[in-house]
Amino acid sequence: MPVKLFNKRGDTLVEVTVALAILGTTIISAYGLMNRAIQLNQTAKERVELVTAAMQQAEALEYYRDNKSWTVFTAGFGTLSTFHMVKSGSPVTWAPVTGDLNDATDTSLPPGYAIRVTPSQDSSGPNMYNFKITYTAPSASGSVANSSDIYLKLTNLDPLK
Repeated sequence: MPVKLFNKRGDTLVEVTVALAILGTTIISAYGLMNRAIQLNQTAKERVELVTAAMQQAEALEYYRDNKSWTVFTAGFGTLSTFHMVKSGSPVTWAPVTGDLNDATDTSLPPGYAIRVTPSQDSSGPNMYNFKITYTAPSASGSVANSSDIYLKLTNLDPLK
């Protein structure tokens, strides 16, 4: 008795259509996941750049304090309610400039991101200043921006020089 090895009937149009529908749904879902992963990666990259720029502002304040007398240091931002540090020259020097650091003042920052330094004299005396470095990023949904702060306390080092 011969054994039938193949079913010569083949696949019906309904089976092929269902298989293509399942394959299409899978591909579209994978594309959507990949697209979202790329968006999240870009957002994370921009936030890392923002935090790095905010930390650079803190280091610039320390550099500015270390290379100026305390009187010159405090006079540099004394009348400014908010400012950011700008580097210039060769060799590089830092100086306070009024206003926020944002994509208009520094093209390395992504659009909508900003950094602000707010000084306040410490209550313990004239030889200490507190700085709040606020960095702001737009939210993914376009609503209220996300912001975080870095706090820095600087002391007069003139007596140690």
